Amino acid sequence: MEYRADIDGLRAWAVLAVLLFHLDLPWMQGGFIGVDVFFVISGYLITRNIRVGLERGRFSLKEFYARRVRRLMPSLLVTLGLTLLFTSLLAAQTHLMSAAKSTLGAALSISNVLFWKQTSYFDDALKLNPVTHTWSLSLEEQFYLLYPLMLIWLTRGSVTSPTRRGLQRGLIALVTGSLAFSLWSTSAQPAFAFFMVPSRLWEFALGGLVWTIEPTLSLWGSSRTRSITLLALGGGLIWGSAALMSEFDPFPGSLALLPCLGAALVILAKPSAEGFGLLCAHPALVRLGKLSYALYLVHWPLIVLYRHARFTLTLSPVAQVGLGLGSLLGAVLLHRLVEEPLRRRVTLWGGVSLLRALMITVVLLSASSALLWRRALSPAHPALSALKLPADLDLRAFKRETYGGKGCAPPRCSQSGPALSAERGEVSAYVIGDSYALALYQGLTQQLKAERVVFWERGACEFYSLNYAGNMNKNQASCVQSKRDAFAELKAHPELPVVLGQHWHANYHEEMRYHPSSPEGVPLPFQAPPAVRSHSVEGYAHFVATELIQLKQRLGLRSLTIIGGPPKFAEVFSPLDCLLSPLSPRPCDWSPLDDFTGWHRAFQTALTRHSEGHFEVIDLYEGLCAEGRCENLTPEGRLIYSDYGHLSSWGATHVVGLHRARFAEALEVELR
Repeated sequence: MEYRADIDGLRAWAVLAVLLFHLDLPWMQGGFIGVDVFFVISGYLITRNIRVGLERGRFSLKEFYARRVRRLMPSLLVTLGLTLLFTSLLAAQTHLMSAAKSTLGAALSISNVLFWKQTSYFDDALKLNPVTHTWSLSLEEQFYLLYPLMLIWLTRGSVTSPTRRGLQRGLIALVTGSLAFSLWSTSAQPAFAFFMVPSRLWEFALGGLVWTIEPTLSLWGSSRTRSITLLALGGGLIWGSAALMSEFDPFPGSLALLPCLGAALVILAKPSAEGFGLLCAHPALVRLGKLSYALYLVHWPLIVLYRHARFTLTLSPVAQVGLGLGSLLGAVLLHRLVEEPLRRRVTLWGGVSLLRALMITVVLLSASSALLWRRALSPAHPALSALKLPADLDLRAFKRETYGGKGCAPPRCSQSGPALSAERGEVSAYVIGDSYALALYQGLTQQLKAERVVFWERGACEFYSLNYAGNMNKNQASCVQSKRDAFAELKAHPELPVVLGQHWHANYHEEMRYHPSSPEGVPLPFQAPPAVRSHSVEGYAHFVATELIQLKQRLGLRSLTIIGGPPKFAEVFSPLDCLLSPLSPRPCDWSPLDDFTGWHRAFQTALTRHSEGHFEVIDLYEGLCAEGRCENLTPEGRLIYSDYGHLSSWGATHVVGLHRARFAEALEVELR
């Protein structure tokens, strides 16, 4: 079959977009669309290869699967093995457990299923998992398992049809059905839509559809003009999507059409290695395209291992350049030493079957991953001996087991409203907000007589605004509904005091979009105002204060108190991670009061200045921070945080204890 250098050039485009996105370059925030370009390329090539094989009577399912295994598995297994080894040397054991579980999933080609069950691709936790990127490889391998059977069924009785109409009609139906499901699931089940085959199948099928269209290209005008036009349009769609999209946009859904159609147009363009076609078919791009699989495999583990070694998510310009060059070097080595030598071999040296060796490697890697995953880290670890942790505490579940909001259950706590009735005197005050507000539950319960204080919580939901929400909230509909219910409840009982807490830093620099959440009876503008984005702490505090004042006035609240955020330990690392990290470059029992740690203090100072006397702010820094440092342990030696920023049950009790009088006054309850 004809080799097309321009497709390797398109592969280079795709892997460059992904690499630059993962290196956190601000002008490539949508570079994750490179994966979608890969899917279209795979659909095109697999459809062509299977169809041509069928036409020539040479297609064998057994040989097809064997070629896929030889092409993909050796490099993948070597990468997974080395990644697991270096993760065990560089990462805290709390993160090693997650990496081991994901490695097991990747070795068995089901990591996309694991990530779907756990979280969103863009969550910070996955930025510390060195095999997050294998979700697309698992999805593609699942596609390879199913697609040949579908293709054989679609082409039954029409193998020799010169018009390929039977296949074309089937692929159109497949694209239409899968795309329709993707559009629905992106809003209804966003994690499933992102990670799973049914909502991505149309991207592969679109590539197959491109192959059926190719014979009609002669009807589209002169070849040179057509090629330039299609390449310009396709390249514009791909790179425009990579530059203008971001992780906050709903994806895949309708937005995935842009890069996928772009890839389809570039494939149809068939650019040559001259003139305008050099943008896709330049020899340097072609060589990079041949390295694309190896580069995709190695770049992400290098980035994540660097983050563990440096204990930071932020990549400096020097780190970005170094990791980019290191990824290229690693890709060259993997390609030359593993991928190329083994992709066409049936047996290894000494006559050992390659497939048998790969199966043994999968078993050994899976067993190693399973052992690391299942191993419970003992609280008797030397670094933890002074923390006085319960003897039966499984540190793999540390965050869940020590979270300050643990134990808050109906009727006092709910995401849809309390079961207690304010009319019957069962409610004396409300605490509303996200998981940072709920984290105070244990402290308020231990320090105050707060039996009639109810908690209304929805994770990652902005309760400080009637009408705005940030794109970080992947469950906008449930957030808006929860806010409407909460605001209606508060408006019905304005005489009861309200305490509101949030992860205030979450929406900083983020675009706040208009999502009306006002209770019944509050007029809404006919046309939604433009999105709001703050570029300074002062501007953000002014926006939040304006929203809080409007909230209090429209709901008629008598008393509103705001809980300022605690000093966060790190971007996503916790004090526990620090204690368990082999290479932690910083102290663990305290944090310097720098621009990052002190962000909430700067914000709440500005927020108080803009409050105009409409609400009070409780400063959680008081008692925790002094003389340029913030404590991460209570006076008894307990961890204040259950993760990077949420208060633990010990931390909540300590913090509320430092401000007992302020909290008692805000909630109008007595001290214990």
